Amino acid sequence: MAESIPTVLARLQQLFPQAHTSTLRRMVSDRRVELAGRIVRSVGAPAPPAQSVHIRPASSPSLHGANQVVYCDADIIICAKPVGLLTSTDPSETRPTLLALLQAQMDRQAPGSKVHLVHRLDRDASGLLIFARNVRSLAHLKSQFRLHTTTRRYHVWVHGKPTAPTSELRHQLYEDPLGGVRIAPGGKSAILHYRTIRSVDKHSLLEVTLFTGRKHQIRVQLAAVGCPVVGDHLYGPTPIGMGERLLLHATDLAFIHPRTGKPMEFRHLPPHNFKPPAANRRTPPPLPIMRKKRGKRRARR
Repeated sequence: MAESIPTVLARLQQLFPQAHTSTLRRMVSDRRVELAGRIVRSVGAPAPPAQSVHIRPASSPSLHGANQVVYCDADIIICAKPVGLLTSTDPSETRPTLLALLQAQMDRQAPGSKVHLVHRLDRDASGLLIFARNVRSLAHLKSQFRLHTTTRRYHVWVHGKPTAPTSELRHQLYEDPLGGVRIAPGGKSAILHYRTIRSVDKHSLLEVTLFTGRKHQIRVQLAAVGCPVVGDHLYGPTPIGMGERLLLHATDLAFIHPRTGKPMEFRHLPPHNFKPPAANRRTPPPLPIMRKKRGKRRARR
């Protein structure tokens, strides 16, 4: 019996055994995978062992353009993170991160300055993040996040329509050793409140307020009530077409300034492409083709 030919996904899993399937799919959708010198367009395409697999390096974003610095002073930095950029990771990571880019920019302005991580956004999410510029500000902000005295709101497109237009969700979330998150007894308390802004066909736009800050909290809790986030390939349904972004954007951030003690509020609206894939939206039927009626031919005499 002849051996079956492995797929592109199977070959990538052999090359990167520790990577999540969603990460490998994203490499293909970002056109970074080449098979025998040609760009791969589908993870299900056949990839014979005799053909070489090459991974193109990820593009390196900068602080110019999409991920702008919204506010900066001697104590804090408010930044709007774009889609596809890691917030931060371990020192061995070679991919660009927002923390590293900010650190390089601040160091150019004031050599020896330090940027500290306060909280994170998922790689495929976008929106507001706060960073500290000194140890004192870091401790003050961390305390606010730990005591849940900050305000964090998000705009989120989900599949389906919530049973209740507004509700508070309470779950216990457990993070497994591989980094996945699931609802399980004995996990950490996770609380959020949502309200439905509008529903369009098979999707709904929600405003979500976080009362706790757990890893993947919004994605896991909304999936648990039957409304997974659009573009979530980890906790949502298997997508028909790859390439759509995770439709989760941090719009509002409010906190107490660590030095002045004054309340500060920031808002950053989602980008223009923050909407469900066009293929899933209802389109009007095509107009009928109108043809002129032909008159009867006169009989020749």
